Amino acid sequence: MDNLKTKLNLKNIALGGVALLFTAALYFTATGAQQNEKQLSYVEIDGKKIEVELAQTPEEKIKGLSGRSSLSEGTGMLFTFDEKGRLTFWMKDMQFDLDFIWIADDTIVDTHKNVPAPKKGQTHLDTYSPSVPADKILEVGAGWITENFGNTDLRGGKINIFIQ
Repeated sequence: MDNLKTKLNLKNIALGGVALLFTAALYFTATGAQQNEKQLSYVEIDGKKIEVELAQTPEEKIKGLSGRSSLSEGTGMLFTFDEKGRLTFWMKDMQFDLDFIWIADDTIVDTHKNVPAPKKGQTHLDTYSPSVPADKILEVGAGWITENFGNTDLRGGKINIFIQ
């Protein structure tokens, strides 16, 4: 009788282990797919491609790029909003400068170049808003606009957004 109980317990432990491995495999596959999905999202402005991380949830929008030490070349963060408005951004806890590209639907409506990260100990932070309502903002490393477009005014230009 004790042998039978031992065999049943071992069988239950083995089945539990298989179930745990199966669940872990599903989780990591799904997590990997979500990470790849973020990596595959990008925007294109006049043939210039930028891989973007999406900020869609309130938590992602609040955090943004703050707390990071840098942004890889050719990458950025795209913030999306349900409605157009005079969005207001600041550089709280940022450690590097940015360019802002404000977007309404698929059109660039404004830019801010070389927005400075706050200096250590700075208490008053400037805020930045587009001159007209927007429903998206693309943040890229400072100098990206000038490096890719010189002094060209990007307002009115089209932006292609590929979210996969």
